[in-house]
Amino acid sequence: GGRISECGRFADLMEANGAFRALMDQYMEEQAEGEEDDDEPGKEELTRVLEVLKSAPDVETIQRQISAMSGRSEETGPSAASSSPRTGKKGKKKGKKSKTKKDEDAFKPAQKLVQDEDRVTGAVRWSTYLAFMKAAGGVFISVSAILLTVVSVLTSVANNYWLSYWLQQGDGNSTRGNSSAMENTASEDITVNPRLRFYVGIYYALAGVVTVFSIARGLTITKVILRASSNLHNYVFKRVFRAPMVFFDTTPTGRILNRFSKDLDEVDTQLPFLLSNLLLNSSLMLASMGLAAAVYPILLAPMAVVALVFIAMQLLYARGVRELKRLDNISRSPLISHLGSSIQGLSTIHAFHKNDEFQGKFTRHLDQNTVALQSFQGVTRWLALRLDLLAIILIFITGLLVVVNRGKVPVSLAGLAVTYVLQLGGLLQFTVRLVSETQARFTSVERINHYATKIAVEAPEHIADTEPPPEWPAQGRVVFDKVCMRYRDGTPQVLHELSFDV
Repeated sequence: GGRISECGRFADLMEANGAFRALMDQYMEEQAEGEEDDDEPGKEELTRVLEVLKSAPDVETIQRQISAMSGRSEETGPSAASSSPRTGKKGKKKGKKSKTKKDEDAFKPAQKLVQDEDRVTGAVRWSTYLAFMKAAGGVFISVSAILLTVVSVLTSVANNYWLSYWLQQGDGNSTRGNSSAMENTASEDITVNPRLRFYVGIYYALAGVVTVFSIARGLTITKVILRASSNLHNYVFKRVFRAPMVFFDTTPTGRILNRFSKDLDEVDTQLPFLLSNLLLNSSLMLASMGLAAAVYPILLAPMAVVALVFIAMQLLYARGVRELKRLDNISRSPLISHLGSSIQGLSTIHAFHKNDEFQGKFTRHLDQNTVALQSFQGVTRWLALRLDLLAIILIFITGLLVVVNRGKVPVSLAGLAVTYVLQLGGLLQFTVRLVSETQARFTSVERINHYATKIAVEAPEHIADTEPPPEWPAQGRVVFDKVCMRYRDGTPQVLHELSFDV
């Protein structure tokens, strides 16, 4: 076993001329041998350092004197270098440095232990949406779900249009299209129409088709999105499960838990609702504007202006709300990490009376996370007010056209157009919010996909090229031949050319 041979102050140990003094002299001699090809000024400087070590009373004096010598050396360095024979030996010195570079790399200082969390800026990349589609079963399945939603909306519009057409026919004997005919209430009695059963049959058939497509749309979209969520969870779980130990050394536990808790919760519970309503409301909004423009073509001009303003506001809003959502996701990780570490070390916190300190730190993390969430809600309200204004303008123009064109357009079609334009008030606002919130929620998919694709994994469990023979081990012997090992890249080696035989 080892023992302590000497102890005391530095100056006392140097004066004692014992083992410590011998160790220091040996070290300085080795340094001198390494610089044997250097010029005389370098040797003189080394001699002065040795004299300081021998004569200095304490460590502080040594540091001050060596610093003073270093300052004088830097002041005379350039002139000495210009006349020194060292310039003729640069090639030799470089060769010596290249020989020791391996050893320098082996013991270079460690990098930062806990790495900062990656934060993507800008729009959500198309590769994220494509990865989500692939996890949902492929691009074909995803596009089929979208088309199913469009067909469902078109059948609903066709059903309403058929009802309007049926009302326009009245009793089947009157001529429609002039004001006198419209004022004849007797001719508008649809119950006496000889083709009443035909109209009723078509209406019920379309209603049945709408019901079937609506159920199919809901089931298909829910199934597709939940499959995507399940597959994303499996991908990221397998990747993290196969991650090397360096990943867990440099990644806080709260950051990993944030991916498997909040981010996956966004995909499981929020995205199905948002995507389903986004597809439905987008199709309804386009159908409403198209039907109103078909009845009153002059509406195309104000609709184009509203669409341009709508796109500009949506782009401005989406950029801000997307970054706020990313800040919300990132600021949540320290909160979870602090909460987990506090629970694990609760007894230690109480023992050292650090309750107030840990509570204050938790409050700061909570405030940082709440600021992003509150800003997210404020930006949403900012957009809602302006979208309501756009919808009111469009409704006013449509109502004005109905009054101006009274008697020129059938009442049933005018009522249908007004009904769909009135829906735009809520659809316009809700659709823009859905677009931006869906993009914001897709940042969770982005973060999960980053872990599922970017984390380094360990080597396969079985490697055919290096697999030992079936009879291994044939003898009870272990040989280490110049084994080098470090815990991770960027850290010094903990084993350096270790050799032994057991």
